[in-house]
Amino acid sequence: VGVTGDAHKNNSTDENHVLMPPSNTRQWALELARDVKEMINAGVDVQYVEIWNEPDMPSEWDDTKEKFANFFAECGSVLRSELPANVKIGGPGMASGWGLGMSYFEIVLDACKRKSFKPDFLSWHHYGSFATDSEFLKTASLLEEMAQARGLGTPETILSEWNVSLPHPVAKGVDSNIGAAFWSAMVSSLIQTPTLHALFFFLQDGSWEAEDDYAGQSVGAFTLRGAPKAIFSAM
Repeated sequence: VGVTGDAHKNNSTDENHVLMPPSNTRQWALELARDVKEMINAGVDVQYVEIWNEPDMPSEWDDTKEKFANFFAECGSVLRSELPANVKIGGPGMASGWGLGMSYFEIVLDACKRKSFKPDFLSWHHYGSFATDSEFLKTASLLEEMAQARGLGTPETILSEWNVSLPHPVAKGVDSNIGAAFWSAMVSSLIQTPTLHALFFFLQDGSWEAEDDYAGQSVGAFTLRGAPKAIFSAM
């Protein structure tokens, strides 16, 4: 979230959690490239590098859209020169794939055009909304059109994080047949779009985890004790 020497609050359990922009964009990209190359040299099959996470959330980027857009394009250009050609570079894991999220994508892509950076992929997230929204609102095809209109080619479109919801502190549905129905509807809906990949949020060590099974507070296909949930049957 920063470069060596930066100091800012980055504890996700802190109510005042804010991610400040790195003080040096080029240094940030070079440090990220260094870390990625270390992973590759250790045998990790790195295929995608997503620049940042949910910049449209105030707690994730404490600055203007324009500053993030320039940051994204500049980082992409540096990473392109530093990483192997087979590693795809893009992002930014926008919190929303419609509304304000799409207007934010416009600003990001304008900066990419100015700085001659063609992202390999564009990504967004999906929580707490209708499972069919990505199809109904044409998120993936609109992102392709937005990139093409700026001469940036046709980037892959990736739903890089999604689930029916995240518990705060409880989300009814993640452990029940509601989650199973949502998973089925989401996947069958995405088939109708150009979306290439969709990463179901499967983390099992978040601050939202409950101590008891079936408490509506564990994400993924299994309870904390390893029992398959309804969503496992849907899969």
